[in-house]
Amino acid sequence: EKGMKATISMISKHGRASWHREKTVGVQDAGATAMYYLIESFVRHLISRIEIST
Repeated sequence: EKGMKATISMISKHGRASWHREKTVGVQDAGATAMYYLIESFVRHLISRIEIST
């Protein structure tokens, strides 16, 4: 989560957002946000599977 939030103060250098450079400061990176939620849901799923099997 910390890394995802850290993207708010960064200037985009790659992808579509790179065209906007300084305008992207203050906007959370969509890719970082998507990956955060993907990994978070995967970890929650694994934890629930472990709890079921024990």
